[in-house]
Amino acid sequence: MLPIVLCNDEARWRAAVAVGELIVPVGSELAPYQPSQRYHVVDERHTGAEDLPASNLTAAVLGLEQSRTPGDVVRVAGLLVEWMRDPRDDGLKRAFADWARQMAEGFVPGDAALPAVRTLEGVRMNTLTLITQLVQFAAPFSTHSITRASKSPSSLEGRMRMKRPCLAVL
Repeated sequence: MLPIVLCNDEARWRAAVAVGELIVPVGSELAPYQPSQRYHVVDERHTGAEDLPASNLTAAVLGLEQSRTPGDVVRVAGLLVEWMRDPRDDGLKRAFADWARQMAEGFVPGDAALPAVRTLEGVRMNTLTLITQLVQFAAPFSTHSITRASKSPSSLEGRMRMKRPCLAVL
């Protein structure tokens, strides 16, 4: 087992990297029974997906977290479809599909939403449709920008807005 901490804070990870460092010291009788495992920290803001091994679910998580365009979501969803072909992965595939759909919805203009799908392939296809619609919309307005905003007003970051030229979304 390899415990991994995914840190997405603005600041670099500075907390403990071993479970034992998080536990109040005990007497010598109980010390042998205390956990001593270290964990690996992946600092999402300072690590690129290219810094992780290919065909790795942690790289996919990082790829979704760092998605800046609908094309990024399509690429990661496609990789996940390729990697998770075993029927035993169905629950994990649904979890990634829900997450990828939420990431893709951040690129949908206004209050519109992508159709609810439960598969990675469905998310991939809906996001490809979104890209096509954005290109058709952007054609007459080469300087138009889209806004990526959190759909949840209760999110910790509130309503984050990032403007990018529509054609750069591709």
